[in-house]
Amino acid sequence: MSVQQVEKFVRETVDRNRSWKEIKIEGGEPTLHPDFFEVVEIIRDFKASYAPGTRISLSTNGYGREVRDVLARLPEDIVVYNSRKDSADRSEFYAFNAAPVDLDGYRDSDFTRACDIPFYFGIGLSPYGYYPCSVSAGIDRVFGLNLGKKRLPDKVDPMTELLEAFCRLCGHFIPFNLAGRKEIISPTWVSAYNAYQNQSPRLTPY
Repeated sequence: MSVQQVEKFVRETVDRNRSWKEIKIEGGEPTLHPDFFEVVEIIRDFKASYAPGTRISLSTNGYGREVRDVLARLPEDIVVYNSRKDSADRSEFYAFNAAPVDLDGYRDSDFTRACDIPFYFGIGLSPYGYYPCSVSAGIDRVFGLNLGKKRLPDKVDPMTELLEAFCRLCGHFIPFNLAGRKEIISPTWVSAYNAYQNQSPRLTPY
C-alpha cells in the first residue's frame, strides 16, 4: 500500500468513529516496503491521537540482513510476530492453492461460512480495498475479480459476496489442511497462474 492509502485508511477510521483492537502490518515481507517507517509512524500517530487501546503489530519472516536491520530500528511499542525464517527454502507448505471447487466433497460447500481466519484476524486492507481477510486480498491479485471494497465496510457487513467468491478458491477453507504435505496446485489455480503470467490483472486501487 502507498503512504497515501494508509493515510486514507486512518481518515476513514476517524471519520466513521471506528475502533480496532489491533492493526497488523503484513506483507509479503512488510519491512521491505520503501516507505516502511513512514507507514509505521502514520499508524502510531493515529494510535496516540485517537486509539490508545489499539495494539500495533508486525508480521515478519525475519529473514535476511536487511529485514533484521529494520527490525532492530522498530519502535518498542510495536508487537512483532517473527517466524524467524533461516533459509530461502521452505521446509513445509500449506496447500493454499488447493481450490475447494476442484475437490470432490467441497465444490458444493456453503463458502459464506468461511474458515476461522476472518474470525480470528479480522478484515484485511490491500492496495485494492477491504477484504474479509488478508488472504482473499492476495487471491484477488491473481484472479483479478476486483472485488475489494473501496470504502470502509460497516461493522455489521459480513462481506458475504466476497466470502462466496474467494473461499471457493482458498485451501484454508479445507479442514485439516496441515503443513508439511506435498505442495498442491489444483487446476483452477494452474489456469489462473498461467493467465497471470501472460497478463496480470488490473485492479481498481483503494
